[in-house]
Amino acid sequence: MTDYLFDGKYAQKDFLITSYHAVIIPFLLVGILKEKVVHKKAWIGAALFTTIVTFLTYVLVDSHETTNCVHRIDNCRPFIFYLEFVANPLRTALGIAIATVFLFIPTNYLLIKIIKKGKG
Repeated sequence: MTDYLFDGKYAQKDFLITSYHAVIIPFLLVGILKEKVVHKKAWIGAALFTTIVTFLTYVLVDSHETTNCVHRIDNCRPFIFYLEFVANPLRTALGIAIATVFLFIPTNYLLIKIIKKGKG
């Protein structure tokens, strides 16, 4: 969880935009365990979801906020320090592309292998 999410100064609309962090992993795991299938191109859905959330954050959140590390990366610096000096919106687009290549695609194929191994 992101610590700033529970900061008393955090706006309610920003909390709602960011609150998906709390439910996305449990919901995905329950779905995978229940259905016992992972689509081979599920990474596209993850990239699309990230793009939508990022766009909404970019449009709806004040530029001085750190929500989802779109405008300011103070809370995400340890993870995306290599994008610190890239200006928005390019930084945001590169962040989505990097997450897709190094997180979504490998995780998708790893889950496919785990599900296949469990069935076989």
